[in-house]
Amino acid sequence: MTEQITLANDLGNGSMKLGFDNSDWTVIPSITADQRKQDLIAPMTFDSQEQQDAYVSNLFKHMDVSVQSPNVSVSNRMFVGQAASDSNLLTHSFDVNDFAGKSTTDLAMILTLASIGAKAIKQNYINNQHQLANDIHVNVTMTTALPIAEGKKPHVVDAYRQRFMEADHLVTFYNFAQLINVKIHFDLVTVALEGETAQYAIRKANPQLADGIQADFAKHYPQLAEAMGDTPIYAVNDTLGIDIGEGTTDMAVFSNGELNTIASSSLNSGYGNVLEQAIADLHNQGFNINSRLELQQLLSGPANPLRQAKIDKALTAVNAQLDQMCDQIVRETSSVLRQVSNKVDVIYVYGGGSIPMEPVLRDQLMTKIKAFVGDIDVPVVFIPNNYAQYLNDLGLNMILKAIMTSQQATQKTTDENNNANFADFGGVQ
Repeated sequence: MTEQITLANDLGNGSMKLGFDNSDWTVIPSITADQRKQDLIAPMTFDSQEQQDAYVSNLFKHMDVSVQSPNVSVSNRMFVGQAASDSNLLTHSFDVNDFAGKSTTDLAMILTLASIGAKAIKQNYINNQHQLANDIHVNVTMTTALPIAEGKKPHVVDAYRQRFMEADHLVTFYNFAQLINVKIHFDLVTVALEGETAQYAIRKANPQLADGIQADFAKHYPQLAEAMGDTPIYAVNDTLGIDIGEGTTDMAVFSNGELNTIASSSLNSGYGNVLEQAIADLHNQGFNINSRLELQQLLSGPANPLRQAKIDKALTAVNAQLDQMCDQIVRETSSVLRQVSNKVDVIYVYGGGSIPMEPVLRDQLMTKIKAFVGDIDVPVVFIPNNYAQYLNDLGLNMILKAIMTSQQATQKTTDENNNANFADFGGVQ
């Protein structure tokens, strides 16, 4: 039996936000770790069915794989995602200082294919009465996105799509006593632009997101919020979205509700650059942090008296780098606003980097923007923390649902026509 999977794939420089089959998001660190001969571990054995069930259920945290694909240059065995983080081996992540885009990297392919393979095993395991199969075939319909500046380049979007679609791919999992080979075929891949998809999520905000947007607006612009009355701020058509990721900051301009690709742009740096600079500062102080992920885990982890001094030191190093990054974002915002004159009515700020940068960035943006419109307020609205990192994935899910609905409608029309033609020839329905 061939498994069928739909995937909204928000592949970030720091983490992948994955929406499989319109279910809850799965978040996976965007890292791998190559295994040397001495690093190979024995496959898992289980004392009970319950142990095996639990392990398969959490397979995203245990990915031990190799990838064979004509569009991936490496085929060695590696840990992917959380397993790479837990391995204490040298990890590979997206280089936030590199001008090369995601579309040309092996890492983007490996992370995506390994995650699809894990999902296919989990899905097949349930469909196969909780038994592991050696060979699994899966067909995938996927939506994903590229940074605006990268996606605007000629032929890049199509070339990225074809890396997935022009050939099948094989992912081998080494976790179990039996090797499991997952053959992946992409039926359809749709590539959008980061920031563009987030704006779709804002325009069609669910009640909780809508309430959060309105609350931020009313808190910082109470007179404007009162003047708007019952018209929600997220219904405005002319907007600028500032999407602060780990490796890029995308500026998505919407005019009359449509993406203005000419005015939209990307800044080739993000919150990951702040973290890299903080790590360099900490190293100079004799404080050992090996990766951006390790630094983020320290800052977001539980605080206790034994760790608090480490957290404080790391936070001080990060905060010392924020001003420079904020300046870059404000300058890029100025450049975008210069192009669109006074045709932006609301500015939204979101992405994982917006959360730690909000206290500094909000005031700088509000001050700068007034200078462009004669000291008149243009609302700067920060998306609530619980949604800020997931807007692009929400938008990708919306695009995916629209694609699947369209395909189902087309299939229904085809079936009805076929049935009608069959009846014309004397067939019995």
